[in-house]
Amino acid sequence: MPHPQPLRRPRFAVVVSILVAALRMAGGDRLAAADTYANPVLPGDFPDPSVIRVGDEYWATATTSEWGPLFPLLRSGDLVHWELTGHVFHTPPDWAVANFWAPEISEYRGKFYL
Repeated sequence: MPHPQPLRRPRFAVVVSILVAALRMAGGDRLAAADTYANPVLPGDFPDPSVIRVGDEYWATATTSEWGPLFPLLRSGDLVHWELTGHVFHTPPDWAVANFWAPEISEYRGKFYL
C-alpha cells in the first residue's frame, strides 16, 4: 500500500510567515499585531525563496523552471504585499545547462548578487 503524500505547503508562504513573526518579535512597526494576511501571501509557484532586507524594502527571488523567465525579482515593503519587478534572466545564458534551482540573493554596498 503506497504511503499517503504529505500535505505540501507553499515554501515561500512559510518563509514569509516566519519572517513576519520575527519582524513583529523584533518590535518592527510595519505590521501591527492586529494586522492579518492570508497565505499564500504571493500566489503562484515560488519555491526555495531567498529574501533579504535592504533599507526599508525586502527583495526576494526563487527557483524557476527552464520554461519561463529565470529567477523572479520581487519587492515588498512589509513582507506581505509583493510586487514582481522583473527577472534575473529573460532567456537562459549561454553558459547555463539547465536546472535553475534555489538562488540566493544578497546585497553589498549597493550591488546585488545572486
